[in-house]
Amino acid sequence: MKTKRRAAYFFTSLKLFLREYRLFVLLGCLCLLGGVVVGVLSARSFGEDYYKLNFIFELHSGSYSFAKTFFLALLFGWGGLALILLCGFNRWLIFPAFFLVAFLGYRLGLGFVGCLQPSGAGGVACVIFFYLPLYLTAGTVFIVYICMVFSSICGACGVFSSASSVKRLFFKALPLSLVFAAAAFFSCILIPLLYKLFFM
Repeated sequence: MKTKRRAAYFFTSLKLFLREYRLFVLLGCLCLLGGVVVGVLSARSFGEDYYKLNFIFELHSGSYSFAKTFFLALLFGWGGLALILLCGFNRWLIFPAFFLVAFLGYRLGLGFVGCLQPSGAGGVACVIFFYLPLYLTAGTVFIVYICMVFSSICGACGVFSSASSVKRLFFKALPLSLVFAAAAFFSCILIPLLYKLFFM
């Protein structure tokens, strides 16, 4: 019974959030999707070998670094949240914030080509267990934080007009950071480690 109430509360809150910030969410999804399309088209047009973006290939070649990949993912995710907060200085800086989401989609598009270029089943597994969890979580986290930051803008200096506003947004970023860190650990360490243990 308690689980049902929690589930109902979650879906009600999600519905209200999407209704209140539907424009931001729609723009964010379009930027992410547009970035994916540009990434796929540019990778196929230039004809470069993006197979190194496939963690399975990297594991077999001995060049995959668990710690480096994980910390680079954390750096990008947490750095992206910090950049979005800085963009809250002015309402017009929402464009760089959404550009960050589009760049995320672009990298995801390159990853699709890099994974599916050399092999079929292994490439699909790389997309499903590495790229989709990591990049879709990052995209969701960025879009949610954009909604939080740009709905709090007021005054000449945006969210920085009030120290309490910045502090509140900083603490709101902490759970988002933890969610992204969990996705990064799953995609960059756990999945490659399991593949190495069972298939190599």
